[in-house]
Amino acid sequence: RYTIDDRNESLGKKIKEAVSFKIPIMIIIGQRDKDSKTVSIRTNSDETTVAISELKDYILSIDNEGK
Repeated sequence: RYTIDDRNESLGKKIKEAVSFKIPIMIIIGQRDKDSKTVSIRTNSDETTVAISELKDYILSIDNEGK
């Protein structure tokens, strides 16, 4: 499941709310990410930046860690 938070709020406010709702994985695409063709990924234990072309493999690796 996923949702897209496209409200007209600041990125910081959206992230803060997602953390308070205990969203397990957040994929954040800000203007800098868009310009550099990357995404920021936040999990409960880590934060990293991944190239869009590597996103699928990265998400699959997160899923496999739990098994």
